[in-house]
Amino acid sequence: MNNSVGSFELREEDLIAIPVESLKANTPINFDLYASVGGGQPKRAKDIVLFASAPSSWNNAEPAMLKKCGISSFFIRPDEHSRYKSYLAFNSSQRSVDPNGTPEFRISQIQDIGAHLMEVCFHTGMDNLVLGRLQTVADDIVTCLTDDPRAVLHIQNLVDHDMYTYFHSTGVGILSVAMAKAMGETNAEVLRGFALGGLLHDIGKRETPLHVLNKNGPLLDSEWDMMKKHPEDGFNAVKSLEVPQMVRDIILSHHEKRDGTGYPHRLSANEIPLPAQLVSIADIFNALTTTRSYHRKRSRFEALMLMKQDMLGKIWSEGFKALIAALTEGENSSDGAELKSITV
Repeated sequence: MNNSVGSFELREEDLIAIPVESLKANTPINFDLYASVGGGQPKRAKDIVLFASAPSSWNNAEPAMLKKCGISSFFIRPDEHSRYKSYLAFNSSQRSVDPNGTPEFRISQIQDIGAHLMEVCFHTGMDNLVLGRLQTVADDIVTCLTDDPRAVLHIQNLVDHDMYTYFHSTGVGILSVAMAKAMGETNAEVLRGFALGGLLHDIGKRETPLHVLNKNGPLLDSEWDMMKKHPEDGFNAVKSLEVPQMVRDIILSHHEKRDGTGYPHRLSANEIPLPAQLVSIADIFNALTTTRSYHRKRSRFEALMLMKQDMLGKIWSEGFKALIAALTEGENSSDGAELKSITV
């Protein structure tokens, strides 16, 4: 066993304690685990030993064995804390959406599971295991909105600042499917592609520096240059995975504008794949109706009017109409009538 990393001895006070119970049976563990042995007081550096090096996994018998040995906690290095958080988030996202729940409850579950799964993507990157779970979430979105199109109205947009990116991606996936359905799309694979494209549209932001991603004010030109790299970074993140072409198009082109002022390739009009144009509209609307550190949450009507006044000519008009249709499906309230009054 080893009690050092490189030339540095490990000390308990320099490590982070985690409960044994937080590690689930038969799950891949991608961080090193250290244990305290010997029982000397005060503990010396040699009491900290490497118990299991990554990658490792548990079987069902190990927790009882560890308890019998008096080990109730492990230690991890601070530089692997984000991996541990992602491990917890991934395993919390393993639960399934209740198919018998109300539309409001199902959408809430989808957002929660999807957001925590996107957190895993941002911390550890994309692989086939995570992609498989995201495809399940995409299927849940399609099924929920097929059962009740009005479920889209239950998206919750008040989220914690640090979780914004993850919840935003899930909300965009839900909106994109609702809009595609409003345009008459019924093919389950295509709808699933919209859901997955919405979930993954901002995956490239995992490469964007946090001080840029979370800045409270306007970005400097140099910071904008960093931000504008995320569509290509996202495209590269999934290029080795079995991701449909429409999803790749969405990731790469969701910031292109019909007047040619977008990025990364300044495409215009019909040069921009239609799936990317639709997801772009869902992206803008979800961002406008969410509270951020640098702007207040707009109402649905305010957001739509802002999009109409400032962005038409830059966004796809038929997609904008589909957004209004999705938000007013079966809606006979005064709020619904107000939204329907917006014409293009």
